[in-house]
Amino acid sequence: MGSKGALRRGKSPFPPSMAPISTRHQMEKMQMKPENPVALPMVSLSVLKGPMLVGATIALILIVLFLLGVNDPDPAWGRFWMVRPLVIVPLAGAAGAVASFYVRHLLFAAGWNKGLLYILGFFIYMVALWMGTVLGLDGTLWN
Repeated sequence: MGSKGALRRGKSPFPPSMAPISTRHQMEKMQMKPENPVALPMVSLSVLKGPMLVGATIALILIVLFLLGVNDPDPAWGRFWMVRPLVIVPLAGAAGAVASFYVRHLLFAAGWNKGLLYILGFFIYMVALWMGTVLGLDGTLWN
């Protein structure tokens, strides 16, 4: 029976931490109040681990492929010049993936088109990845 049976009984197939906000009434309850100035739903770290790992892994693969093309680095860059981009770019990829996750999750609950949200999420991730690449390579390859 699985999740189809749960849908027939009116139960959500998602665990409580991943359940999408399904009605506008619930969105209205999240309006900004003095005790809740940001109005973001609480999402557990276990839900965010997936997007963070995927975003960081993609960023790490791309920066490694980019750095492997450097044959003769400038001696002025120092001996461990690759460490900075190998740390900063995956962190930016993870942050971009989390931002993309939040935007898709909140705007889908507000009734936005799912396809448009994936395009917006991809754009947010690419901007974060670009900014991380610029920060990571600043002073070496990006000079």
